Amino acid sequence: MSFQSTPLTSNPGFLARYLSLEQPPNKIQITYVFLHPGNDGQAHFSCKTKVVLEVPKQASDLPIWDCGIPTDSRVEILLRPVQLYNDPFRGGNNKLVLCDLLSADMKPLPSNHRASCVEAMDAVKHEHPWFGLEQEYMLMDGINPKWPLGWPKNGYPEPISMPHVLYHSAVGTGSNVGRDVMEAHFRACLYAGVNICGENAEAMLAQWEYQVGPCEGIRIGDDVMMSRYILLRVAEDLQIGVSFDPRPIPGWLGAGAHMNFSTDKTRAPGGLAEIERAIDRLSKRHDKHLSLYDPNGGADNARRLTGSEYYASDGNKFTSCVGNRGASVRVPKQVAQKGMGYMEDRRPASNCDPYVVSEALVRTCLLNE
Repeated sequence: MSFQSTPLTSNPGFLARYLSLEQPPNKIQITYVFLHPGNDGQAHFSCKTKVVLEVPKQASDLPIWDCGIPTDSRVEILLRPVQLYNDPFRGGNNKLVLCDLLSADMKPLPSNHRASCVEAMDAVKHEHPWFGLEQEYMLMDGINPKWPLGWPKNGYPEPISMPHVLYHSAVGTGSNVGRDVMEAHFRACLYAGVNICGENAEAMLAQWEYQVGPCEGIRIGDDVMMSRYILLRVAEDLQIGVSFDPRPIPGWLGAGAHMNFSTDKTRAPGGLAEIERAIDRLSKRHDKHLSLYDPNGGADNARRLTGSEYYASDGNKFTSCVGNRGASVRVPKQVAQKGMGYMEDRRPASNCDPYVVSEALVRTCLLNE
C-alpha cells in the first residue's frame, strides 16, 4: 500500500474560504512580530496573535504582552509594541505590530538594539537623518535548504564567470527564478505601510534585492525588520526558503545591505563638504563599524568583503570614491556633480541589524563618538 504525502505548499482555495468569513467588528487580530534571541545565540523572527476589541490607531494603544517562548524558566520576556502596520495576510482591520523585547523589570534585553538606536536618533533629530537600505537576499530550495532555488541539483548555473551580466535585472525563463515571491512581497509591503521603494533581480540566479527608504530616524530599522518578516511569510506560503547569509554559496557573489545616509546639511547646497567630513570620520573607525555590520561581530562579513573579484570592497582597508561600487563608501556620481545629496556605505552585510548600522552611522558621523 502506498500513501501520498501531504502537499507542502499552502492551499489558497482552502484558506480563502475561511478568510472570507465575516469578522466581528469588535474582534481585531493583532500579530505581534518580534526577533527572539534564541538559545543558539542567533535572533529568529517570531510572531503570535492577540485579539483586541478596537482597531488600534498607533502601537502604543496595544498592551505589552508576554513573549511565551521558553529560553530560561526563570526569565520572562515581554513584547512592547513599537510600530503598527496593516496586515497583508489577514486584511481588513487586522494589524501587524513590530515589538521590541523587555525583561520583566521593563529594561531592554541585550539583544534589543532598537532601544539605544532610539536614543541616538533623538540626539540628532534636528539634523533629520534619512536612510535607505538596499536589502539583498537569496531564495532557497525548500527541500534542499542549503541550495538556491532553481539551481541545478549537482552543478551551477551558466555561465559560472561574470554571473552579474546574465542575471542582474534579468527577464526570461532560465535567467530568473522566484519572481512570484518578489511581486507578492513588494505588494504586501506597500499594503502594510512599509516604505519599500524598489526591487530588482540581483547578480546570481535566485538572488533578489529590494530597497526601503528614504526613512527618517528609527523608522529605517522598523521598516526593514517588518519587510524581512513579510518576506519570510510570503516565501513560507510556497515553501521557499530565504537566506540573508552574506556569502550564501562559497565561490559565488556575496549579499549585502548597503545603507544610504544623508542629513539636512548634506542635502543642502554645499553638502558634499559635509559628506566628505563624514567619510573622514568613518575612515578612522573602519574596524569598529565592521564589527557592528553583521550579527557575528564581523565574522560573517569577512566571508563577503574580499575585494573587487566579487564586486565588494576589501574589509582589510577603508576606501571611498565617487561612483566606485568596489569602495567601502561610495559617493554617487550625480551627488558629486550636484555638490549635495547622500553617501552609500556598502559594508553592511545582508544579515545586518539595521538599528545597529543606522545608529553607528549617526554616532560616528554626527555625534563623533
